[in-house]
Amino acid sequence: MFGNTPRRTVVLIPFLERRLESVVGQAVLNHTVTQVAAMNMNLLGMAGCSDGLDSWCPAGDPVKVTTDLFAPFVHPDSERLHAVHTDTFHSISNTSPSPQAHDNVLRQTSNNVSLDYVFQWPIFPRDTAGLFAADNILVTDQEDKDDAHRDVDRASRLKVQHIDEDEIYGLVQNFLQHVHVKNPVLDEKTLLGYARSVAELGPQWDAKTCLVLVTAALGAIAKPFTPTLETTESLSTLQRKALDEPLFRKADAYYQSAQRRFGLLDRSLTACHCYLVSGIFLLYSLRPLEAWQSFFNASSIYTVYLRGRIASQGLEHYDPSSQDAFRCRLEQRLYWSCIKSETEIGSEITLPRSSLASIDYPYMFPSPPPPEDSDEMSTANMGEVYPRMPTSTSTISPGSHDGADQASLHEQSWFYYLSEIAMLRISSRINHTFYAGDHTTWLGMDIPAMVDAARDLECQLEQWRESLPQVISCFDVPPELETITELQLTTWTRYSSLKAKLYRPFLYRLAHLPNQGFLSQAQGILQPLAEKAVLECLDPLRAVGMGHRHAGAWYRCRESAARALSLLCGLRIGLVKTMGKEEEATSAVELCLAQLRCWEDESSDLKLAREVIESLYSQWLNGLWSSY
Repeated sequence: MFGNTPRRTVVLIPFLERRLESVVGQAVLNHTVTQVAAMNMNLLGMAGCSDGLDSWCPAGDPVKVTTDLFAPFVHPDSERLHAVHTDTFHSISNTSPSPQAHDNVLRQTSNNVSLDYVFQWPIFPRDTAGLFAADNILVTDQEDKDDAHRDVDRASRLKVQHIDEDEIYGLVQNFLQHVHVKNPVLDEKTLLGYARSVAELGPQWDAKTCLVLVTAALGAIAKPFTPTLETTESLSTLQRKALDEPLFRKADAYYQSAQRRFGLLDRSLTACHCYLVSGIFLLYSLRPLEAWQSFFNASSIYTVYLRGRIASQGLEHYDPSSQDAFRCRLEQRLYWSCIKSETEIGSEITLPRSSLASIDYPYMFPSPPPPEDSDEMSTANMGEVYPRMPTSTSTISPGSHDGADQASLHEQSWFYYLSEIAMLRISSRINHTFYAGDHTTWLGMDIPAMVDAARDLECQLEQWRESLPQVISCFDVPPELETITELQLTTWTRYSSLKAKLYRPFLYRLAHLPNQGFLSQAQGILQPLAEKAVLECLDPLRAVGMGHRHAGAWYRCRESAARALSLLCGLRIGLVKTMGKEEEATSAVELCLAQLRCWEDESSDLKLAREVIESLYSQWLNGLWSSY
């Protein structure tokens, strides 16, 4: 049916046309900026789509679109990241794109992708699945707040904890190595300077001390990543009550000390950093509603900050040209980290977001650090930057611990950070295409149009994947599991999550076709993509690191619950059996349940999800589901 249907390599959005016209129209366009423009187009999902680009270029050499996302960063003679890469980082810092440089879809957050709505699929019995109602996280949170005994118990276990000024500096270092590498929003040397002052002079009642205490809290709770292939048995041994862990109690003590200073914060960049890092800590401790509040505060304060600068300049949009380069880079990181944090948590929780995304911010991506910053990560300067660095790392290959590898880690961090922002755009396009309404709207969509849109988005995802440098990619799984780093696994997890989200509407549509046989024309069209939805839930790499604590642990648990429901849907309609994947599917559901059980003591919504899925799974195993 679709054999002769013409397809674009990638969806061209009007915004990108305007962006490209603006960039190439600059008289200062030189070879370096051309490389950066090419990388930006690839990051936006345009790799390999060069039709018509020459007509947009000024006189001289046209912009060439590289098919390698990070080609401008990687030295052609080596896979090792060298100082030459930072020259390109520096060139990006000096590039000032035009206003409205990010996708308009980033201004919208769709919570229709939430786990809550998967439980509402009609294929699941209402008397069971209906127990997990929409916005149930708000209900369970209120119930927890009403549980006076729980609050007293928590306070009694935490009140004896005290902060140790002598360990603050080391905890901040641990934060930089195990947390900050995944979201490099702060300036490392500045933060370490603050930490040194707090360690020497004691905690003060200011924003700098507040930031140090929050990062120390994260440094206390963060642990090195070990690439473990989890099983139901191994996850059962990890089931924990967070407050019973000494490190967690220490982390909470530092966080409570920081909280006492939140009321004294102003509307500075440091105050925004305090709230943003606070949100990251709350995600580490699986407190999503409190994390939403922190991200909202960070973004709202930053909105006021930017609007104040706009007003002082007498302009319609923000113009950073008058700012020094250091402040400008910090502002860019803060903007994109706030946008990313609000967008991600807004996809699972139906609560307002700030108006930060409505500002016409002129940078499509944050500018990586200049060359001298990366040079300071060299062996000669490691004693100053990380004087008490542990001899293991969660992000670089085992056995590599010298200063050169720390410089490599610094640059890998930025590869990952930029790729995450690029993926955020693709995620927003998937939401805009398939999740503008709830799941019931899929039944009214034209099936050929759905398939065509999915293939376009799938093409963008594949181009993004193929463009990743090996240092943050594990799509071709190495033979030794222990060689997978945390940045590689997190990149793969993000990609797999988006593919599952992309294919889920087709599984739903196949499961809810009214009065049509298995060989119907519509079913024949939908089935290949529905099978992809099932296969995404069965990838064995999903089992790696399920018990590792990080800022995405709560999201990953919710996603595992959605995958379990997708598999139960496929089992009920016979699709999994047709694929010959019943044994794998049941094992995957049981692993998802074990993961939820491992974390449920820290977040009530996960416990409810586990109980409902367990009940649905038991009904299927015992043949209690009627044919659908």
